[in-house]
Amino acid sequence: MKGAERDQTGLFFARTVGKSEEHDASGNPTGRFRPVYEKPVFARMNLSGKRGAVTPEDTGRRTRAKRFAVTCEVDLPVDEHTAFWIDRQPFPEGDEERLSPPDYTVDNVNRTKNSVTYTLLEVREG
Repeated sequence: MKGAERDQTGLFFARTVGKSEEHDASGNPTGRFRPVYEKPVFARMNLSGKRGAVTPEDTGRRTRAKRFAVTCEVDLPVDEHTAFWIDRQPFPEGDEERLSPPDYTVDNVNRTKNSVTYTLLEVREG
């Protein structure tokens, strides 16, 4: 049976095409780099709930949530260099020039004859 439409969630994904160096307010390079993405593409996939654990560290608590996305579209251009926007829109306020940070990145891709399962790790901001 193909993936049931009623169980699918709309999301966006984009592949990483490189990285660019950040600059401060004066235009000087900071030595930090940000990934550069292709234009995000809309897709519908079956999503799992968030899974994860809170682990104590010296600097506080750390969470690393994990989700699974499953689709019957085996030809999507998704690999380990792909980012997902699930809980937020990729373009804030409809601004097509400015891309918001992604929610998740692909950790693992598991392909079968009829479906693909993507393991997604939540992106920590900051």
